[in-house]
Amino acid sequence: MRYKLYDKSAKEELTDIMEIIRIDIPYYTKMCYNKDTKELDSLTRFIGMFGLEEKEEIKGICNGDEDMENIYKKVEEYNSDLDLMGAYDWEWHQKELKRLEIRDAKKEAIKEGLKEGREEGLKEGLKEGREEGRVEGLKEGKIEIAKNLLKKNIDINVILEVTNLSIEEINKLAN
Repeated sequence: MRYKLYDKSAKEELTDIMEIIRIDIPYYTKMCYNKDTKELDSLTRFIGMFGLEEKEEIKGICNGDEDMENIYKKVEEYNSDLDLMGAYDWEWHQKELKRLEIRDAKKEAIKEGLKEGREEGLKEGLKEGREEGRVEGLKEGKIEIAKNLLKKNIDINVILEVTNLSIEEINKLAN
């Protein structure tokens, strides 16, 4: 349907430069469903394409027409551009940006948590390693002292008291 700007009181057309065209997309979409698309002209198929939602249906309308296939590719390209989509649906764009922001924040929190966990694990590991080393070093020192005391023929009871080693450990060193 075509509309022109018209002044009712003056009973005249206001301009011949502009007219409003209303396109009934569902009508064209039905035509694409009900007829062999090869019988339809490019404009009918083009307008009908906008009423379709499934990619396979759209590809069916475009099939074999290089211009239509190029249009389909461009539409696909635009549909993957968040900023462009946001220009048409501001609310959707804001929600999508928020969703992506939340997703990225979660990823960052996980990374940060892993990093903190690694750092905490390293600190704990170093602390435990130092403690183990200290204990091991003390044990080795006691064994060295016990060996030296045994060489000097010091009484085993004195060695037990000085080193706090077990009688079995001292007997092993003596042999």
